[in-house]
Amino acid sequence: MKHYSLISLFLILSVSGCSCALKGHEGTDGFDPYISAIPDSMATGSQITVKKALENIIYTGVSVEDDRYVFNFTKDDFSRLGISEKYCKWLKCNMRKEAGNYRKLLRQNPVLKSGTSLEEMFESAKKEYLENTEKGTEQIMPTTDIFRYGSPVQCSEDNIKNLFGNWTALVTGSSDIRLLSYNYEGPAKDRKQLWKYVSHNHSAEMPYWSYSSDFDSNGNAPHIVTGEPLRQKAGNRKFAAKALMAHFVSVGDHVYSVKFSAEDKEYMYYIFVKPDTNRVVTKFNAFGCSIPDMAV
Repeated sequence: MKHYSLISLFLILSVSGCSCALKGHEGTDGFDPYISAIPDSMATGSQITVKKALENIIYTGVSVEDDRYVFNFTKDDFSRLGISEKYCKWLKCNMRKEAGNYRKLLRQNPVLKSGTSLEEMFESAKKEYLENTEKGTEQIMPTTDIFRYGSPVQCSEDNIKNLFGNWTALVTGSSDIRLLSYNYEGPAKDRKQLWKYVSHNHSAEMPYWSYSSDFDSNGNAPHIVTGEPLRQKAGNRKFAAKALMAHFVSVGDHVYSVKFSAEDKEYMYYIFVKPDTNRVVTKFNAFGCSIPDMAV
């Protein structure tokens, strides 16, 4: 998709708050509203399908008039695709906010006013989407999250061992994030304790970073690059924490604390593992990047 589509898609690409949350996970309503944060190059076939469904809503259910988003879809449209009413309201709010950001940009840069309007930009992106609905779906690279890549996962701790081994071997970047040690905290005993862990992970002091994947010159060795550590905005922290509590973490989940350093400062981060499947909750997980399976 060309550059001019970025404004209309910015809100769904930034929904995760923690932009490294690459692996999909369906919510209780059957649809994962956060899956849009997954780049096509790192998504599985099923994730691409969900991404396309979301884009279809954005491009066919929204129009722009006088640089103002107009919502043409109904609650039934969202229900048909398995999207909750709560997410519908969230989407509307953020679309309006993005339109406001665009108008603010125009005010700050008068020279842009003579260029393409939001309406023209949106219609161009919509047209391209409708003409290329299958674009990028033919050659989908399967991926494995960093916790399951490597040694077979037979117990919850194997996820953490894989994380440490893979981080040292595969992850580089200017952020110089180093994993120092980990400890098993036990199963989460109640919602109060869960919230303590989740809110800590999304506190104002906790950094987050982006990921990108690459290969060596022969195209067969994985290489994950991290971006510079950033700080989440208050709204994103709150959204991520509440979404985790509502859809992804549960009482009884195994909890591991991971001590790491970034920018010469040490932090503690909590990782949740489902006891029935021994799978890590990768949604809104600072270490939840994916590794292309073709690199095995």
